[in-house]
Amino acid sequence: MTQFTPTKVSIAACAALLISSAPAFAGGLSNEIVEPEPMAPMAAAGSDYYFTGAIGSSVGGNFEGYLGSFDVEGTFDPSALVRLGAGYNISELFRVEVEVSYRRLAIGDEFERVSAGFLLDSDGEAATTTFMLNGLYDIDLPTSTFDLYVGGGLGMASVDVDFRRGPDGLPPGFQLIEGSFTAPAAQLRLGAERELANGMRVFADYTYLYVTETEFDGYNDGLGDVEQIFSPLDSHEIAIGVRYGF
Repeated sequence: MTQFTPTKVSIAACAALLISSAPAFAGGLSNEIVEPEPMAPMAAAGSDYYFTGAIGSSVGGNFEGYLGSFDVEGTFDPSALVRLGAGYNISELFRVEVEVSYRRLAIGDEFERVSAGFLLDSDGEAATTTFMLNGLYDIDLPTSTFDLYVGGGLGMASVDVDFRRGPDGLPPGFQLIEGSFTAPAAQLRLGAERELANGMRVFADYTYLYVTETEFDGYNDGLGDVEQIFSPLDSHEIAIGVRYGF
């Protein structure tokens, strides 16, 4: 005959209690299966680096000069412009870039001899290459397909001067200034751009370029080798181009 000890009786009683209580607990549970919330996909990283290029025109500007014995002032005619650069997006709003650009600053048909106060026939060019470090601030326009940007740059300009009397001068083609120099330069820029696909953007902008005054050794047909000045000079420039991020 099986004997039940107090310990065995206690265990059996607990088991019976749990079995009888199970339906009551189960009745309070929901039959709905809770699905785990999906994880939000990670946003694609933006393009930190980019290349940029533009073509355009210098649409005006002025120069001053010293020809060894007298001062002159003149203007530039419209001439071609080419820009290339590479940049880095520091944030969504600010970027920096290095830029090299070239413009053939065509000298206008007349220049003024300041001390005499009359105009003389002129010809030539001041071919200017600049090497700039730019900082640009992007302005998002939520209601437009275009964004704005504004900024400027500092750097150096290399200028090759060929300034002479024009075909109606006396004598025609007389060399007034011939030589080259390097001088500090600064620029301001305002533009608008539109994003296309695959990291490509198109833009149009205006740039004001200023090259500081610098003395240099040049050549004059009447004076020979002589210290001259063909600056400060400035240029107003319009360009269109593309920016490709990678």
